[in-house]
Amino acid sequence: MANVPDTTTFNLQNVSDSVYGDHSAGRSLSAAFSSAIGVFDVNYRGSNDQLYNFRNYNNDSYGLYGAGYVNGHTNQTTKVLFANGSTSNGTNLATIRRACAAAGSTTFGLIGGGATFSTLYNVVDKYTYSTDGVAAGTALGLARYEFAACGSLYRGLFSLGGDFINPYIKTYTDLYTYSSDAVAAGTTISQGRMGNGSCSNPTTGYIVSGWLGAQGILYYAGVNKYTFASDAVTNGTNVGTARMYLACSGTKTIGIMCSGQYYNGSITLNIDVTDKYGYSGDSVAAGTTLGGTARRGIGAAGNTAFGHWVGGNTGNNAGSTINQKYTYSNDGVASSNTLATAVETNNGTSPTMGGLQ
Repeated sequence: MANVPDTTTFNLQNVSDSVYGDHSAGRSLSAAFSSAIGVFDVNYRGSNDQLYNFRNYNNDSYGLYGAGYVNGHTNQTTKVLFANGSTSNGTNLATIRRACAAAGSTTFGLIGGGATFSTLYNVVDKYTYSTDGVAAGTALGLARYEFAACGSLYRGLFSLGGDFINPYIKTYTDLYTYSSDAVAAGTTISQGRMGNGSCSNPTTGYIVSGWLGAQGILYYAGVNKYTFASDAVTNGTNVGTARMYLACSGTKTIGIMCSGQYYNGSITLNIDVTDKYGYSGDSVAAGTTLGGTARRGIGAAGNTAFGHWVGGNTGNNAGSTINQKYTYSNDGVASSNTLATAVETNNGTSPTMGGLQ
C-alpha cells in the first residue's frame, strides 16, 4: 500500500489509500487513526487527531530480527513485513554473534551486544529501516550476552545479561539516546539475571524473568519497571511462570510474553506459555500459547495490532523456521510465512513497537 507523501498537500484520500489500500466512501480520519498499524513520523505525529499527523506515514513497516545461531553463529538478519507476513533476508550485520538485544527508534533498529563461544561483544549495529543500511552505532558500556532491550520514542534500554565467568549474571543497564547515539549507564537492577525478556510502553520499560545463576532458585518470575523520564526502578507483578529465554512484544497498553525455558524440579525444559501484562494496573493474565512445539530463544517484534514470534530452539539445539502471528485485540495466534533459514537466540525490533506508539 502507498505511503502518505511528505508534503503539506496530501488529503484524506491519500491517508485512506495508505491505511486501507483504498479510499472507499465512508472513510473517516478518526477511523484511520484507529486502524493505522504503520509508522507515524515523529516530527508530525502530534496527538493523532489531525490530518497533518499522517504526514510521511509509512505503511511498509516490518519486524527486524538480527544475528543468532544458524548452524553456527551468524550475522544474518530476517525481515517480516507486517502488511502480509512475508519474510525476506535483510542486510547482514557487521559482527557475527548470537544472543543480542534489540531496540530502536521509528527510523532505525539497534542490535547490541551478544557473543560467540569465546568472545563477548558490546558492539551495536544500527539498521536503517528505509534503506536496509547497516552502520556502527555507539558501543554499549558493558559487553554481555543473553539480555534484552526495549525503549521509548527517545531512548533504548538494554538491560541485564550474562558473562562467561563468575559472576555470570549482570545488574547493568545501558541507555541509548537515539538522536545523538550517546550511551550512558542507567540505573542498575537489584536482582541480576540473564536470559530475560523486555517490552515497553512510551513511559516505562518492563524487564521480565530470567536466570538467576548459581543462587539456589534457577529461574525468576519477577518484573522490574524502569521509568524512562526519571530512571527510577520499581517492582511490577510477577509473571505466571518463572523462566528464561522468553520473547516479548506488545502495544502501549499490554505486553505479550511468550515461551522460554523453565525448570520442572529435575531438568530444564522448553515451555509453551504466554503471560499478558496489562500496564495500567500491572495485571497479569494467561494469554494464548503459541502452540505446536515449545521453543526458547524466539525473536519477537510487532506493531499496534499484532506481533510476529519467529524462529527459536525446539529442544534439539537447532533453530526453527516457525513464524507465528499474535493478534493483540483477540489473543488469536496463527501460523504465518515460514522463515527461509532456521534460527535461534535471535531478537526482534520494529519501528512500531509498544514504546514507540
